[in-house]
Amino acid sequence: MKLFFSAILKNIKEMADPRKLPFIFRELYWYARDFYRFSSQYKHTYPLRIMPILFEKTKHSGFDPHYICQAYWAVSQIVKNKSHHDPHIDISSNVAFVAQLCAMTEVIQVEYRPPKLSLPVLKKVSGDVLCLPFADNSLFSVSCLHVVEHIGLGRYGDKVDVNGCWNALSELERVIAPGGNLYLTVPIGKSGVFFNGCYVFNAMDIVEKMSAMTLFDFAWVDDQGKLIETGHLSDTDQLTYGLGLFSFKKMYHMYNHMENGVIR
Repeated sequence: MKLFFSAILKNIKEMADPRKLPFIFRELYWYARDFYRFSSQYKHTYPLRIMPILFEKTKHSGFDPHYICQAYWAVSQIVKNKSHHDPHIDISSNVAFVAQLCAMTEVIQVEYRPPKLSLPVLKKVSGDVLCLPFADNSLFSVSCLHVVEHIGLGRYGDKVDVNGCWNALSELERVIAPGGNLYLTVPIGKSGVFFNGCYVFNAMDIVEKMSAMTLFDFAWVDDQGKLIETGHLSDTDQLTYGLGLFSFKKMYHMYNHMENGVIR
């Protein structure tokens, strides 16, 4: 019964997309046709029950390119750069990403709403990106993926704060140790605030805000969902809703690693 109602809820969510409404009768016909074909031939002992899953006869499997590409990028960066033996610290990123990362390293996840996930090498800490439970200059490997753009908008029960996202960036910068790395992703393109969904940032504004750190690597996901791994920050200015992938390092001796928005 639980599986049946889960399937019904999934179908209702799919039908909420007005582009799919004209095809509901076609989907129901295909389901009835396939069920009849299967049931008329089925002779095994397992009981046969119905659980209609609609709108999945598609040419390509769907996925969210932001979350898939950022997981690929972040894991690549963390594995390549992590040399310190301390656990990796994740700040409120996607749970699936955190679980995958746990297969490679010990992870401490700081989450405003801690998920009910239990893994041998995962430690969960209830916390707020605006007040992280770590000392200044203490962390060597930190990720915060698709999080900062929501801070201050009240979407997840947090306090409404017009400076929330910028304060979150300052707090992330505070806890990174000299020589440490921060892996940050946020929506980028034509800047705006979509209350209470998210901010879309200008990529250069993020770099300028993180003034105590050096931008070590920059990539982005464009409006078509393609991962672009090298280029100019200014190439992203006209995106509608891209995703910026920023790899920052806090240097022992700060120096300018940017020249006219180009990674050197």
